[in-house]
Amino acid sequence: MSLARQLKLSHLRLIRAICQHRQLGLAADSLAMTQSGASRMLSEIEKIVGEQLFERQAKGMVPTAICEALERRAHSILLDLDDLSREVDELRNGETGVATVGSVIGATLAYVIPAVRQLKKATPRVTVQLNVETSHDLMKGLVEGRNDFVLARLPPSFDVNEFEVHEGRSEIQNVLVGKHHPLADAGEVTVEELAAYEWVVHTTREPIEEASDYSLSDSVGLLGDTIITTSELAMLAIVESTSAMTLLSSEVTSFLTGPSIGAKFRVLPLRGPIQLPPYHLVQLKGRQLSPAGRRLKALVMTQLGIAP
Repeated sequence: MSLARQLKLSHLRLIRAICQHRQLGLAADSLAMTQSGASRMLSEIEKIVGEQLFERQAKGMVPTAICEALERRAHSILLDLDDLSREVDELRNGETGVATVGSVIGATLAYVIPAVRQLKKATPRVTVQLNVETSHDLMKGLVEGRNDFVLARLPPSFDVNEFEVHEGRSEIQNVLVGKHHPLADAGEVTVEELAAYEWVVHTTREPIEEASDYSLSDSVGLLGDTIITTSELAMLAIVESTSAMTLLSSEVTSFLTGPSIGAKFRVLPLRGPIQLPPYHLVQLKGRQLSPAGRRLKALVMTQLGIAP
């Protein structure tokens, strides 16, 4: 029978302890064993191996070449087990692992990023995956298991009864234009004036469609002349260099035009706010999050002012 089937972890610990202390009594004490118990176990190990493992000399117990080979392997195996034990504890306590959150862009800037920073400060070994997409794609990713939880609006194509929903926040949209836009310095802009200019949007019309459905007059024809791009950088470049405009969350426009970035865009002063339906914190019912996912969710809920 092979050594792998017969040697136990307690055998490996004793071999390592004797090699470290060179005295059976000290090795036994370090393992909380009696010396007689350690002696019996050493005899058992030598019987399994079929060789004497230590030479008794005046200066102590000197390992044989076979024993040194065993001790090297024992040391490596026991270190790996210690690392495994620590990793399991960290995973159990949410100190490592992966947390995946999906969010619409406004909620990302306002609530998710501050929560992620708190999580990383407390548990730097946790990996966070942040997916910023449309509400439909976020909900699809949630159902498919690609998101632990999301901050998204609930599209009508999804059954709300399948989800655990915590009410979130409404989202205000701003119209962003370049500094040379004809309306850049206007005192107040009406919805009707917006219809005279083209729009540029990132990938999907979802924000503009929702603003049109819920906040703007259907007669304006807001969606008539639109450029759609997969590049956010291209979208901003078009807005900056043409008379096109785009619709972005107030958190994004504040970030772009604020002192940290200082981009030379203008937010048009509209007569009335453009408000989207609220987004919510959504999780699949019955979905058990990882400890890291639970910690991140709790931090996001705190940012939103939602009681756990």
